[in-house]
Amino acid sequence: MKKMLYAVLSLPLFFSCTPSNENLMSKDQLGSLQSTDSIGLVSSLFPGDSIDFERLNTGQIVGLSVLNANQKKRFQLRANLEGAIEVVQVYDGLYKTKKGIGVGNTLGELEKVYTIERAVPAIKSVSVYVKESPLLFLFDRSELPESIKYSFDPIDPVQLPSEAVINQVIISW
Repeated sequence: MKKMLYAVLSLPLFFSCTPSNENLMSKDQLGSLQSTDSIGLVSSLFPGDSIDFERLNTGQIVGLSVLNANQKKRFQLRANLEGAIEVVQVYDGLYKTKKGIGVGNTLGELEKVYTIERAVPAIKSVSVYVKESPLLFLFDRSELPESIKYSFDPIDPVQLPSEAVINQVIISW
């Protein structure tokens, strides 16, 4: 009887420690959005947010942005002509990986839980690839030291400042 009482009393503690999937960002999901979902399903998955659709002249939806109540962009989706989501661009720190990393975290925090594989410069950002995840973490080029800020040569990850802040995460499906 004592063991049974202990088991029943510990159930709420067990379930309260289980991480919620509603804000999880992984290779197969962003919150309640799954990689197998079509772009047409997004409105029903995020009823409290505004949806801004991107359509072709034919009216076909090929992308959309999800905005919170303050009209700040949470994420943007790109779909193929069949409506399958191919790319998710995350702009909101609400979404985190299982290791607790997302928009707003620093490169130093990223390095504590992931192994940086390479850093690739682009026009406005630097894309950071990690070994343990297919997610791509982006940093603004303005956060780079002057010696590499304007170069398009490959960047050695040790050259990146640990205080640089992730401003976007890209998930490819």
